[in-house]
Amino acid sequence: MCSKRLKAALPLWLPFHEQEHGALEEPVRQKLLQISAATIDRLLKEKWARYRGNGLCGTRPGGLPKHQISICTDNDDVDRPGFLEADTVAHCGNSLAGDFIWSSTAFGCFVSSSGVARVVG
Repeated sequence: MCSKRLKAALPLWLPFHEQEHGALEEPVRQKLLQISAATIDRLLKEKWARYRGNGLCGTRPGGLPKHQISICTDNDDVDRPGFLEADTVAHCGNSLAGDFIWSSTAFGCFVSSSGVARVVG
């Protein structure tokens, strides 16, 4: 979560945290609610640097050579139905181990419609 969203989430999240872990001292609570996004970035810079990356990848090289699969990088020349863009996403948190959901999205380039399928993996 970026610092701007974290700052916006703090007033919503703090009551649940206090319910679970006990009330914070009032000066600490006020400082948390008044903290700026830039200060959050500065304080958490080292922590976030450890966990940032390119994300997880659940794909593996396929069996077909790449030259057998035609890939179009733009849709300017699509003039009839039958072309689509597709993507898969693993909704797994920070680990590909265990059970999680894959979603597959396909978008029809000519007809401008899309669909989503979910697969338990």
